[in-house]
Amino acid sequence: MSKYFGQPPRLRKALYGLTLSGKLWVIEFSEWLLNQGFIQSNTEPACFILYKDEKTWLILIFYVDDMLCFGSKKQIEKYLEKLIKSRFHHEIQGNAHWFLQMKIHQHKDGSYSLDQTSYPSNIIHKYNPKTCSWGLPQHGTT
Repeated sequence: MSKYFGQPPRLRKALYGLTLSGKLWVIEFSEWLLNQGFIQSNTEPACFILYKDEKTWLILIFYVDDMLCFGSKKQIEKYLEKLIKSRFHHEIQGNAHWFLQMKIHQHKDGSYSLDQTSYPSNIIHKYNPKTCSWGLPQHGTT
């Protein structure tokens, strides 16, 4: 960071909305997770795993200020919630239904499915509105 500021800055608190605030938050939160015993994925830097023993694990994925976690047991999820609340001012919003434009569905057997159909639909509507005379032909027309 010294190449940006001329000297290492002393971070007291990142201000939400500033250009570097997202980057500073990712650095601070990542370092904190590593100090709590999480292991960062080599292939996906936004993915962290915590192992308590062979049968108890938790996976946390975060992108700037959106987080998604799931564990092998409810107890480890509650542990993470307590751990994060002890350090950060943060709100738990319950079970996730959407994450980064992916719809999340939990099935009765405990498995999950992800659905990204809304993302291409949003892109098509953004760049090819129904009132536009250019672009892709509307569905059902030739």
